[in-house]
Amino acid sequence: MRLLTMPFISSAEFLSHYSTKHPDGALFCRTRTELEVEEPVLVEISFPGMPNRALLRAHVHSLEPGKGSWLVIESADASTRDFVVGLARGEIEVTRPTERSHSRFPASLPVAIRVADDSDSKQHPALAETQTGDVSAGGVFIHSDAPPSVGTRVQLVIESPDDAGRFSLEGMVSWIGDGGFGVHFSDKRREDNRRLRTLLRRASESGRVRFAAT
Repeated sequence: MRLLTMPFISSAEFLSHYSTKHPDGALFCRTRTELEVEEPVLVEISFPGMPNRALLRAHVHSLEPGKGSWLVIESADASTRDFVVGLARGEIEVTRPTERSHSRFPASLPVAIRVADDSDSKQHPALAETQTGDVSAGGVFIHSDAPPSVGTRVQLVIESPDDAGRFSLEGMVSWIGDGGFGVHFSDKRREDNRRLRTLLRRASESGRVRFAAT
């Protein structure tokens, strides 16, 4: 999946490139990169006032030769879209921005979970297999209707959709949110943690994200 970077000098400039004509929202991307209609892309958005860069999955809707492309945002990233648009319109105020040390890539990937704490695993038998929501070098968001409590140690096996293979990782539940929970990786020196960092770093450098799945 191709990564398109869209830095805006102001929230007003972002809004001038955003359209509500499509139900899921659309962005006009000024780029000379050769894209194809219906091609899936990952869009990185930033403008002054945003606490962190936002990543949105989208697909190419139409092309304007010599100018750019219209990208339709995927419905799965509606919550991120609403946050970015609300922030740009002044409808959302961020009073305590949190800077992340790692970029988060939206990725719906199969993940098998085993709760390392025996006492907590009995309370969460349904955590065997689910999907990730996003992945970074430092942690992962996992969809779940019954998340384990904060501080629970977990072991994860994330399956990649391509030749990157699988990643066996360990971590701790750091927060619980709407629809799932976040895991912070505990031992970043493990081989699979190093492979994951390398893969995501290359994705940012090359502009192509193999790891992100729509």
